[in-house]
Amino acid sequence: MAPGEKIKAKIKKNLPVRGPQAPTIKDLMHWYCMNTNTHGCRRIVVSRGRLRRLLWILFTLTAVALIIWQCALLIASFYTVSVSVKVHFQKLDFPAVTLCNI
Repeated sequence: MAPGEKIKAKIKKNLPVRGPQAPTIKDLMHWYCMNTNTHGCRRIVVSRGRLRRLLWILFTLTAVALIIWQCALLIASFYTVSVSVKVHFQKLDFPAVTLCNI
């Protein structure tokens, strides 16, 4: 065992830290997947069998890709709309009535 691994094992043994302060990326990702509201991430962790895990990974990545695609379409359509406003004033006689059509 490498010296760095011994230190990590000793720290992990003496300080059982959970949550965002987890000592490894794998522990951090496991903690996130078990405590998130996104169902796909949790299903990836708790699935039994490689096929089910692979299917959940594909479903989750497909959903994320669709969300990114829809956001890109929304932003693109927002910046391609042109707006023109024409304002003109007209002098009215005093007893004028204005109706708002909104």
